[in-house]
Amino acid sequence: MDREIAIAGYYEAPPKRKSGRDIFDWLAEAASGAMRATGVEKGEIDGLITNAALGGGGSPFWSILAAESLGMSPKWLESVDIGGGSPVGAIARAGAAVKAGFAETVLVAMADVPTIEPKKQVGYRVEFEEPYGPAGPPGLFGLIVNRYKHQYTDPGEAMCKIALTQRRHAELNPLALLRTPMTREDYYASKVIGEGIRLLDCVMHCDGGLAVIVTSGKKARSLTDKPVYLTGYAESHNYDAANPLPDVTKTGFAESGPRALAKIGRAHV
Repeated sequence: MDREIAIAGYYEAPPKRKSGRDIFDWLAEAASGAMRATGVEKGEIDGLITNAALGGGGSPFWSILAAESLGMSPKWLESVDIGGGSPVGAIARAGAAVKAGFAETVLVAMADVPTIEPKKQVGYRVEFEEPYGPAGPPGLFGLIVNRYKHQYTDPGEAMCKIALTQRRHAELNPLALLRTPMTREDYYASKVIGEGIRLLDCVMHCDGGLAVIVTSGKKARSLTDKPVYLTGYAESHNYDAANPLPDVTKTGFAESGPRALAKIGRAHV
């Protein structure tokens, strides 16, 4: 096991629906919470990673603004913009920065307020797909579900199992907004949002923030008796993008999963 890099502590701000709070407020709560959890002083933090947020984080200088709002002068900055994978991707990048000597103690602080109207975006999807009515991610994922159904079989039972498992996990998190137990009957009784996608397949928009502190294994062990070591990681983006007619039922997990396992010397989990 690689014990060189570790997470020394974390903080999760209790999420809220339509909180009315500014994104900088959420960011400050997350950052200060992580520092309290570890005993790390702000002056010890020499690296900062934040996220490109849906609401309030549209500036091309976002990481600089985040550092300024937190009163920090880090020597290494980054803003991660890979959507829902940003928190995990940021932890890997923080570990790489520590290992490379760019920083010794990195604060990964992320916040979002998607209940505030997002800033106008440009790009292929918003310009050429959304005007024709896919209704955002639920509609677009519905296209993938139906393609899978055409090629293989109806994935409805598998999707139900995913939704039930995620809800069971939420029941274990006292900060989760949706903790009411869900049954198979509840899932199938939920309304269809886009063909192949039900309401209980969807992610609910809410405001919140989280932060972790990544540092060397040695320093983490001096801060906590329960450091979390980084052991393996891999990414794959725009899988098969060079193919003009890719199979949308295949994703980058097919490539990144085996690479991540190889880094920790395992053939499977």
